[in-house]
Amino acid sequence: MNIVFIGMKHCGKSTCARNVSEKFNIPFLDTDDLMGELYFDKFQEKKTAKQIFAKHGKEFFMELEAETVLRLAKRLDSAKNQVVLGLGGATPTNGDIVGELKKHNCFVVYLKTNPETIFSRVVRNGPSRFLNSENPLADFIKVSEEREPFYLKYADVIVDTSELKTVNNMIKAVVEVVKDKINQEK
Repeated sequence: MNIVFIGMKHCGKSTCARNVSEKFNIPFLDTDDLMGELYFDKFQEKKTAKQIFAKHGKEFFMELEAETVLRLAKRLDSAKNQVVLGLGGATPTNGDIVGELKKHNCFVVYLKTNPETIFSRVVRNGPSRFLNSENPLADFIKVSEEREPFYLKYADVIVDTSELKTVNNMIKAVVEVVKDKINQEK
């Protein structure tokens, strides 16, 4: 079984995915990193996902993201080992690429966190590429509300981290959910 994390930017996907990866000794992959690798293969230029978006815009970014995830899905069929995968916050809104992943033995964990908490994390790390309004909190809440149906559509389990006050509590809750799923698979 492959474990996929979805949710808004800064909800804890990468942190939880890395910890699950370590706890269960399953390799961790991040779609932003994989996109950078694919971009380098195509253009012989090193760029982060953020730089790719800034240079080429949303449409190009989403096409590259879809190609990246679909290539990975094909590799999952032939892979003997499992992976833990962290997806970009908007990936579930990009066509049905998460649906494609689910066809390849992927268990999807949605890390749900209230938008105000995530927004405070986003602004600590500088402006986000998808917030460009006069009222960034309202813009962020709007984006969060637009993505919520997609997260719910693909989630096999929802871990609401809104009330989990520490990163350790969040990780503990996620590890328990994954452990339960792994035990069910046996």
